Amino acid sequence: MGNKVNVLVLQGELPRYRLPVFEQLASLAELDVSVLCGIDHTAGKRTETTPLSVLVTPISNLGPFRWHRGLWRHVRAADVLVVMFDARWLSCMVAALLFPRKTVLWGHGMGRSGLANRLRLFLARRAAAVLVYEEGGRAAFVQAGCDAARVIVAGNTVEVMNPQRKCGVRTQFLFVGRLQARKRINDLLQVFSEIQHHLPPQIGLTIVGEGDQRESLETMAARLGIAARVEFTGAIYDDKELEGHYARAIAYVSPGDVGLSVLHAFGHGVPVIAGVSSSHGPEVENISQDVNGLIYKDTGELGRILLQLSMDQTLAERWGRAALAHYQGKRTIRHMVEKFKSAIELAAPRSGG
Repeated sequence: MGNKVNVLVLQGELPRYRLPVFEQLASLAELDVSVLCGIDHTAGKRTETTPLSVLVTPISNLGPFRWHRGLWRHVRAADVLVVMFDARWLSCMVAALLFPRKTVLWGHGMGRSGLANRLRLFLARRAAAVLVYEEGGRAAFVQAGCDAARVIVAGNTVEVMNPQRKCGVRTQFLFVGRLQARKRINDLLQVFSEIQHHLPPQIGLTIVGEGDQRESLETMAARLGIAARVEFTGAIYDDKELEGHYARAIAYVSPGDVGLSVLHAFGHGVPVIAGVSSSHGPEVENISQDVNGLIYKDTGELGRILLQLSMDQTLAERWGRAALAHYQGKRTIRHMVEKFKSAIELAAPRSGG
């Protein structure tokens, strides 16, 4: 790409889990990367040796829309813009409209709003590149007439340091996430109570997380007579402590919506069992049925698969190995950064241009 390419990434918030992506992107010799955001959750977490610049700017609310204040001098100076493909972020949409040839649109893909999707298609057909989370998003844009060569699957993921499936005794079904009604943890407790007398005595359930449902879920576990076999740990943010829970996990189980939790489990060599839902994140596409996990249709099927995995360690091991292989082969941070680089190359100024 010749001289260094000045890349500006527009974000609403900069979460900690995104930091490895942008730091690795910034470490590429040919790129000069800045992130412009309203809230920076990575302060104190960034490595001093990585030349990533984080710029914090006020955010204005304009009804349902949001706007990065003071962004235009940064937008004009950038060679490439990587913007959120979210119609609610008016500043991102206007930047993409005014500077289409240097814009990379990045997001889930199509949404549920027909009006928003028409806007997405209008911008996607003019942008230098479109980065989507998974193959389903790419297919939707290509079928709608976007240039297939310019729609790239980013492979949305989360960093797992030293991804591996640890050897040892696995006795727990695991959930990690917010304890909210949409996660349907109550379904998991109910099913576990119905099969508990058929399970080996050492098999338990570990629920990691906080949320407005925690107290009612603990009460439910006691009422169902499974409190002795269910551990509520509260929220855990320490990677080493979480690693210990994954090392004891037979499978990660989420009756409700899943997203990046799929890749987090896979990076630890843990298969994922998820319920059917129209609200899953695109990352659910990483689950291959009966290969590295399972998407079940009803609670009866959930009970049967939990029993089967408890009794058949060979099956659990095979699925866990497949989950790890998928993460290592397709969904590390390095893979995601390579896709970003490919999209940026499509938007970057040409030598001599």
